[in-house]
Amino acid sequence: MRLAVFGLLAIVGMVASATAGVAGAGADPLAGPAAGARAVPGAMVPLAPQRVIDTRIGQGGSTLNAGSTLRVQALGVAGVPDAGVSAVVLNLTATGGTESGWIAARPSGAYPSTLSSLNFEAAQTVANLAIVRVGSDGGVALQNGSPGRVDLVVDVSGYYLAGPAQSPGTFVPVSPSRLYDTRFQEAAMGGVTLAPRVVRALQISGTSEVPANGVGAVAMNVTATGGTAAGYLTVRPSGQTPSSSNLNFVPGQSVPNFVVVALGSDGRIEVVNGSSGAIDVVIDIIGYYLAKLPDEAGTLVALPPARVLDTRTGAPLGPGGDLALPIAGLGGIVGRASSVVLNLTATDPSSDGYVTAWAGGTARPLASNLNFAPGRIVPNLVIVPVGADGTVLLHNGSGGTVHLIADVFGYVRAAPLVVSVQSGPVALEGPIRSLTCPVVGFCAALAQGAQTYVMTAGGWQLPVDNPESRYVDSLSCYAAARCTASQVGPGPGLESSTYSFDGSTWTVVAHSPGVRRAMLNCQSATQCAAVEDRFVWRFDGSQWAQIAEIDIRPEVFVCASPSFCIAGNGFSAVVLEGSAWSSSAGLTPNTAVYSAACASVTFCAFGGNRGAVTFDGATWTQWRDITMNAGTVPLVSMSCPAVNRCLAGDQVGFLYAFNGTGWTTFIPGPAEDSAVFVSCPTVERCYAISADGHAEQLAIDW
Repeated sequence: MRLAVFGLLAIVGMVASATAGVAGAGADPLAGPAAGARAVPGAMVPLAPQRVIDTRIGQGGSTLNAGSTLRVQALGVAGVPDAGVSAVVLNLTATGGTESGWIAARPSGAYPSTLSSLNFEAAQTVANLAIVRVGSDGGVALQNGSPGRVDLVVDVSGYYLAGPAQSPGTFVPVSPSRLYDTRFQEAAMGGVTLAPRVVRALQISGTSEVPANGVGAVAMNVTATGGTAAGYLTVRPSGQTPSSSNLNFVPGQSVPNFVVVALGSDGRIEVVNGSSGAIDVVIDIIGYYLAKLPDEAGTLVALPPARVLDTRTGAPLGPGGDLALPIAGLGGIVGRASSVVLNLTATDPSSDGYVTAWAGGTARPLASNLNFAPGRIVPNLVIVPVGADGTVLLHNGSGGTVHLIADVFGYVRAAPLVVSVQSGPVALEGPIRSLTCPVVGFCAALAQGAQTYVMTAGGWQLPVDNPESRYVDSLSCYAAARCTASQVGPGPGLESSTYSFDGSTWTVVAHSPGVRRAMLNCQSATQCAAVEDRFVWRFDGSQWAQIAEIDIRPEVFVCASPSFCIAGNGFSAVVLEGSAWSSSAGLTPNTAVYSAACASVTFCAFGGNRGAVTFDGATWTQWRDITMNAGTVPLVSMSCPAVNRCLAGDQVGFLYAFNGTGWTTFIPGPAEDSAVFVSCPTVERCYAISADGHAEQLAIDW
């Protein structure tokens, strides 16, 4: 059976344990619009999953009898506001059913519905996501459409803001209606059972309350039922051919999955039967997303599916194991993402279990996104918050092994970056060529010639002249009022000097005739490294020693520690650990490199004229969403105060910030039409100075 994954939004079941309690205390602080962000009607606010119903233990209700309905309070619980909400995102899990059946989710107070949100078999544990409109009393209703008893587990994982949706990417819920049901070929919504390998085109725009124009994607519940052979079902935009699937099935099984899929240019989607047998398909419309490129917080950006994880190429996830999945920049994600839409598939499990997906850097909730059993392939879509480190974590909640597959199908935009000027601008006499700020309250700016400006708590000082009026080539500060500088004579073969600064005076600490110390990096007064041409040198506070030769001629050089440095040019990058250089790794696409920074030995960044490149200790990743102000304007400076936190300045006066999920749109720097240099001693505080001498202190809400 072919295993793939397609879709755009959804599922999240959760039966982590029979006695699991509340998943968390309120909303995920990383999710949703930040303080001050504009509340756009129809925008989604993702939440860390929180359990509100578990009938197995009497939480919020008791086991549902045949045909019975359970009311669930939606407003004012689990991080959902008590007003201003149009719909909630629920993770529904049915477990322990005595008969096969289905669950219908609807606004409380609405008429009973035969449109299912979840299908289950006797004794099966199965999960699915549902977007449900909130009733006038602030609740939703869950109906047991089976002749037997069943337990329900319900988690809240997000909500949509009320009001008329107008911004691109916002959600418009509709009265759930059946669009397609091949079991009833003569009915208005009927069609012919899908034959093996057949592709069926369906018109979406202009049907079932979906407008004829202005729709970018549609939210649906898709069910495959009555298949005569094992296989998969793919729902895709018309005209596209992704190698993925929305759900997998075996003969005679009814399998639902919530799907959000972009529409083709003709307003249609295609349903593909990826099996060697016939299959019936049922599709219920839940709502739609407005077209055009979304740019507001909480709006959905639908993407072509892109696989970002497949453990089948290596080892499975072990019993109770966790896996960190870096989301930043993968699968077409651009800019700041509050959450990501993933299709998760569990395959080849060796025992019963579940998978939980949650934001990196946060505590694992008592929840699950899908439940699996040996011999089953279980796919489900999830909307999971992205951690501050740009990762999503996956947990194998079983005593056996399981292979996991993940595809990106979209993401929810986070609030825009907030940059506030804390002080400045202060005008200095330029031209300025570099800036280094090792701690909050102290910076040194290198000007043309031998002049070095120093900023302390009292502000920027007048230029501090080096002892000799020769060209200062490079400057590196490692503590408050502690810097090292290299200086070279005006002609070849003339003496080069190394100076140390103690806060008021520059002192010559070493001479090296005929050698130019370029790209100086210091962690302390006795731990410096520099590169010249292909050679790397180390400085112990009194003398320089050559330690290595590189197989490239670097344009940038930066060190994360006394024993770890990286160097690069427009084609290649190399890593130095101790005195051994790695073989050069190709950078694609080729780009001129102008700046570099490291936060640790597992996170560094290059800036060039085609964007930025990041390094995670093993892999180089090209980012193409950074140079948005003028195409290929070079990034002349880079500072990374922490992993997945970088600020860059370009040659014409704009700043860019990286938060692990992408680079922001450009931000005006301290001066226009002038190169801007940046240095961030902490995540909370950064400094910027333009080449023409305008300096600012910045606070950044990443």
